[in-house]
Amino acid sequence: MKLSNKILVTFLAIVILFQLAAMLKFRGILKKAMVTNNEIKTSEWQDIMESELTEKNYEFKNFSNVKIQMNGNVVIQQSDNYKILIKAPEKLLESDYFEVSSKNSTLTIKCRSCRKSYDRIDILVFMPKLSHLKITEDLDVKIQGFYEKAMEIDLTGDCSLIGENLSIKNLDIDGFGDITLDLKGCNVTNARVRSLGEGEYCLDVKNLEVKAIGESDFNLNLNEGVISGSMIGDGKISYSGELKKQKISFLGPGKIQKN
Repeated sequence: MKLSNKILVTFLAIVILFQLAAMLKFRGILKKAMVTNNEIKTSEWQDIMESELTEKNYEFKNFSNVKIQMNGNVVIQQSDNYKILIKAPEKLLESDYFEVSSKNSTLTIKCRSCRKSYDRIDILVFMPKLSHLKITEDLDVKIQGFYEKAMEIDLTGDCSLIGENLSIKNLDIDGFGDITLDLKGCNVTNARVRSLGEGEYCLDVKNLEVKAIGESDFNLNLNEGVISGSMIGDGKISYSGELKKQKISFLGPGKIQKN
């Protein structure tokens, strides 16, 4: 590599790392503010979460975006009809700490003390179209049966997402934190992934554009496509199938390899 190119790569790395530091500081301040505003006594929260489990239906319609912030399990399934069913402790669903709302085509489900909501919350959502999914905190999510021209997925925290029977032409993914995403067996034409932190991304895809900082691993099944972008840190790309072209740069021990 020419000296000028090395200087340019180093400069870009410094700029990206500076942006990363600023982002982490902002998120830390924001999270601290959220915890302060949503403070709840341990004894009160324990009483809420140990109450009897119950199921509740919510009658919201005409949404194509889903935003969920809490700890728990979520299944989002394609259907011609809308349906929202939540199984959780009865006192939680009756409290001000739990919120389900719909506005501007977005269904929002959140628990204000999500850091302590455990695995006693199960959410089932049926909807015709899924355009944007945003999940935050410690969530296990499954999405099933959607055929979309475009879909955006934002993952923040300790999140796991599995896709089944999906067909997406243009998929846009933002991952921040400890992320696991498995879309093996799904049909994705073009995917753009931005990853910050530790991530494990499994995709059946034709073309992938990636911008990753940290330890992000990609396991791909390719169909004569193109891999492009940049990776900074200890990340790697492993693929099976046929790679037509690669235009990706690595800063650190990252690499691309065929299985």
